[in-house]
Amino acid sequence: MVRKVVLAALIAMLCLGMLPLAPGLSGKVQAAGINLALGKSVTINQGGTLGSTFASAITDGDAATMWRSYEAGTPATLTAQLTLDLGSVQSFNKIVLTEYKQKAVQLTVDLSNDNTQWTQAYTNTFTATGTTNRVIDMQLGNQSARYIRITAPIAVYAFGIYELEVYGGNLALGQTVTINEGGTFSSNVAANITDGDSATMWRAYAEGTPATLSAQVTLDLGSQQLFNTIVLTEYKQKAVQLIVNISDNQVDWNQVYTHTFTNTGTTNRETTIPVDNLTARYIRITAPNALYAFGLYEMEVYNAVSPPSNPNGSMIVHTGLYGGAAQTVTAAKADFHLYLFIGQSNMSGRAPVESQDLPAISRAYLFNGLNQWEEAKPGLVTNRPSLTATQGFNRYSSVEDSTKVNGLNVASSFAKAITLSNPQITVGLISNARGGTSIAEWQKGAGTGLYEEAVRRTKEAMKTGTLKGIIWHQGESDQSKANTTYMSSLQQLVGDLRADLSSPTVPFVAGQLLPTKSADFNQMITTIPQFIANSYWVANTDTVSIGDGSHFNAASQRLLGQRYAEEILNQ
Repeated sequence: MVRKVVLAALIAMLCLGMLPLAPGLSGKVQAAGINLALGKSVTINQGGTLGSTFASAITDGDAATMWRSYEAGTPATLTAQLTLDLGSVQSFNKIVLTEYKQKAVQLTVDLSNDNTQWTQAYTNTFTATGTTNRVIDMQLGNQSARYIRITAPIAVYAFGIYELEVYGGNLALGQTVTINEGGTFSSNVAANITDGDSATMWRAYAEGTPATLSAQVTLDLGSQQLFNTIVLTEYKQKAVQLIVNISDNQVDWNQVYTHTFTNTGTTNRETTIPVDNLTARYIRITAPNALYAFGLYEMEVYNAVSPPSNPNGSMIVHTGLYGGAAQTVTAAKADFHLYLFIGQSNMSGRAPVESQDLPAISRAYLFNGLNQWEEAKPGLVTNRPSLTATQGFNRYSSVEDSTKVNGLNVASSFAKAITLSNPQITVGLISNARGGTSIAEWQKGAGTGLYEEAVRRTKEAMKTGTLKGIIWHQGESDQSKANTTYMSSLQQLVGDLRADLSSPTVPFVAGQLLPTKSADFNQMITTIPQFIANSYWVANTDTVSIGDGSHFNAASQRLLGQRYAEEILNQ
């Protein structure tokens, strides 16, 4: 059980950015290491609760705490039942239940997406009870559900559970892999890449055993899948560079990751690739100019759910260093209108910057990492030569993952529309978004630093300008909370921002997610003005993704930026 707690802590630190995820370092995400139940809600349907034990102990990751059933009169047996809510539909293949003193005579597991229609996934009758705790490892095959119901009919009194763990499956397991480039050496076939056997592999081959060759493989997940982690186990560090592209149709491809390695070696290398929450059917791995003979033991794909916010899990990446040529803003403070852009990856921008986006915007400035104003235009980041692609307006975010490319976001077309509407004003942009974040992680005091950094940078910018709007685009990580806690969390966030920035009536504008995302969540966004004063929303009409099912393309980012500006200008 110590291993379980340690794994939970490691996964928490990994998801929150506390552990380095640089390729080449060991950091393999095993199916047994992604506990989807950690911190999730449990409801006791039958069986009551004894004394100071409590339902939340079942998913708290603490092997010393538990829930125990209770019934007046201490009967010899009772029926116990509980329901675990994973928060949204999740893929998994294993449930581990740690039971108090072998009280269960029978256990059944039922699954549901709506908490109404149930399907049985497991049942077992035990031939013995005892006085030692029992760990029940339930291998379920690939399953998908939001709710998991555990029933122990006619259990010996008083049945109890220390921990209920649910483990996410490897989405790539047993799926088809095609070798596009690199050939195949002998019996080291493509199917070995997804067979789940760490002793088998695929290796590239070319006649004449050249010093280098380019290798490329395509994984077909069978259907569109949501994922955020890819793990590659490579033969003897032969890759010089790795590139990951995704697609829904094998025609339109979008690059989501690239890395150049500074060393090769003779030991096998495990590369953990964290990506934003993506949706795709096909994943293409390219290793250009790899050393001969490049090979892969395993390719694994996971949808690793982030655990609850870690109070020590700071997401602050840097608080200075980066900036271009400083500019002097001559506008009076009242005429220098500032806008704060925050949220997750669609506010960071994952669409590539295109040629039409490159010119500097007249009378608009970008707040950089040196607390200075510079021209509002895309560019590279000084002192960060590892990023060779042109970056958008979130490139100076103090909280964005350092491995992410900040492409085109809504701030660019927003600034153009605002400055064109009023030649008397100057616009200042503060963009401090981070991909893959939940609204809980944006709360004041959450321990991530997301809120505090947004406030810190905005206060610095307000020394020379006046805050005129907060632009918010977030929700991909919270779609399941549309009708539960999201709105109250948003009210708290907006109230805190307005108070701490001394701008009690500053307009707040939020945007809908892609049309393919949760309809309930997008509908909820339209109700924000009913709950938060001086708040507005923008529609997702005519927007599409870059091909990953999660992120707006460049044209959609421009369209949304114009809509955000229209809401501000209409007030």
